[in-house]
Amino acid sequence: MSKKNQRGFVFTLESTIAILVFSLLLLTISFPASNSMTELLVIQQANDLLKVWSVTYPSNNEIVFDTRELFGSKASVSVDRIKILNNTCFGDAVSSEAILLDDFLIEREFVINVCLD
Repeated sequence: MSKKNQRGFVFTLESTIAILVFSLLLLTISFPASNSMTELLVIQQANDLLKVWSVTYPSNNEIVFDTRELFGSKASVSVDRIKILNNTCFGDAVSSEAILLDDFLIEREFVINVCLD
């Protein structure tokens, strides 16, 4: 007489095949490559620069200097749709934009584009 209440379990052939097929499907799924935190860091730096400019109301020369100091040659800046610093980017890029009011309540639109290369 055999014991019916034995501990453990038995895989059938169908369940083994199903587990193998499922694991093979999981292996074929490609996950997107993460940019780590580079993109977030660049966007935060651009936003911080726009915040500084909202307080200091810089001239065009100061804008170019600040942008080159922070991003090097990987950034382009336009103020009121006029390019002040123009660098071409052939890869991924992020953009940050702000509309600032000066002391006389005149709108100035700032756009910073930064390459992620």
